[in-house]
Amino acid sequence: MDSFFHQQHGVLVAPNKCGSTTLWSTIPRDQLITKFTPVHFANGINWDAVVRDPVAFYVSGYRYSAGHMFEEAILMDYDPVSFEHHLEYCIGRRHRSDLIDYRNQFDTHTWLDPVSHIELLMKNNDSDISRINNFIKLEDATTYNQACDNFSGGKKMTIDNVTSIKAYEDQYRHNRFIDYPVLNDRSISLLRELDIWSHRVGYNLNESIENYNAINRK
Repeated sequence: MDSFFHQQHGVLVAPNKCGSTTLWSTIPRDQLITKFTPVHFANGINWDAVVRDPVAFYVSGYRYSAGHMFEEAILMDYDPVSFEHHLEYCIGRRHRSDLIDYRNQFDTHTWLDPVSHIELLMKNNDSDISRINNFIKLEDATTYNQACDNFSGGKKMTIDNVTSIKAYEDQYRHNRFIDYPVLNDRSISLLRELDIWSHRVGYNLNESIENYNAINRK
């Protein structure tokens, strides 16, 4: 999760798979929070947090982990032969008690949802999620882009496209392309089991499924 601070606009947090790479690549480094201090939690400091449509979040986590995490997959006995197998593996990871205090890159990019990730951040800083003033939906491009502009402080870094830049970086050179999965009864059931959070920030899972299917149904 990336976090940013601006004297006028306050704190902006972006969990993994919620536009954090774009923000990290466009907001100047001097706005990046490397360690939270009492200044960030002072009275009057506004807190914004980016969240994402639940189906898009889990699909993005699947495409990321199945397409990028080769060494981790071997160590974790992770074999994403399908979206359903991926979701089952995520549920198994979520229920492991030994991961309560330790979660790796796979966990924070797949099943550790934005709301839980934010709650964990706040808890670790002796606060709670009620400290968040505004939840910004990643799909709301106008609000998301405005936040990016606000926190750049007029010094926004210039990039063409974060995704295209990734494609040419050495660390991403051997990635494999993963198709967007088609949802079936099994994957929808698993999504319902995983999604215990999205309604808290204004999403409706049924609508998310319908919207996704309207675009990706084959």
